[in-house]
Amino acid sequence: MAPNMLDVFRGGGFDVISLSEAMNNLPLMPTRLTAMGLFADEGIDTTIVAIEVLDGALKLIKNTPRGAPATPVTEGKRTLTDLRITHLVQNGSVLADEVQGIRAFGSTTEKDQVQAKVDRELLQMRNNIAVTVEHLKMGALKGLILDADGSTIYNLYTVFGVAQQTVDMELSTAATDVLLKSIDIAAAIEDALGSYMYTGIHAFCGLDFFKAITSHKSVRQFMLNTGQSQSVIENGFRFNGVLLGNVMWELYRGKVGSTNFVESDEAYAFPLGVPDMFKTYYGPADYVETVNTPGIPYYAKQEMMPFEKGVQFESQSNPLPINKRPRAVIKLGLDSAS
Repeated sequence: MAPNMLDVFRGGGFDVISLSEAMNNLPLMPTRLTAMGLFADEGIDTTIVAIEVLDGALKLIKNTPRGAPATPVTEGKRTLTDLRITHLVQNGSVLADEVQGIRAFGSTTEKDQVQAKVDRELLQMRNNIAVTVEHLKMGALKGLILDADGSTIYNLYTVFGVAQQTVDMELSTAATDVLLKSIDIAAAIEDALGSYMYTGIHAFCGLDFFKAITSHKSVRQFMLNTGQSQSVIENGFRFNGVLLGNVMWELYRGKVGSTNFVESDEAYAFPLGVPDMFKTYYGPADYVETVNTPGIPYYAKQEMMPFEKGVQFESQSNPLPINKRPRAVIKLGLDSAS
């Protein structure tokens, strides 16, 4: 190995700022909730999100210095809840032996080749974080944010003192009118939103639920009555979901190993276009360079191993996805027993 092989890691391209920038610019792992932009991202410079509940309406309150003017009291009952952001961290490494044979050749430099290996490490880390954040976002949408081991991080219904709304779709009954059930879903959402407007309703379905609703007699009849051919019905159901009345039904495929993000016999319907309903807050990394600065989705940092045997990388994200109106997300069951 060239004597200065690991010197490339001491260059400007491998500091916390450059590594974090590189990680944030890597291709995004496809994740449905992130892709549809349901959750808006916001960086905060603390590890706590303070949320005020006022008669069922949720809003953020600004953190102020001690002695500064307080937030004005508004009418109605209000409670203040502090939620701590999550801390997702992982590490990897590039050993000296792994870059033993790297040397300049043609227009490719040692740094370019080492950087390519670092990028591969960062991409794997980013993908792991991305799917974890998707899991947290789905938990927030459902009102129950779970950790990787299945333990509860936050039950948003308990946090905000509201009850979950459910609608039994009764899909095993041939006489059920699915379009009328869609009206029940809209009514439940509107009851939870009050005066807040929405632009549409979307439902993420587990596999058994999706098969049941798309094969239901009333749904087949509706599709045929609207002039759609059998081929369009089957292809639309299989690949794109289906719009029935006021609800877009979509098969949600997110899972890691045996963990389904949406259980097979369930679905969750939620409103679109409600201002500030879904938000992901990102806190700063616990590095000297980043404390008290607005958080970003991904951070990465590296340090030399003892005796310069290689370089160890750490990546992290500090997200907290929040559904500020959990009662407006309706849990749907196949039947009354679901």
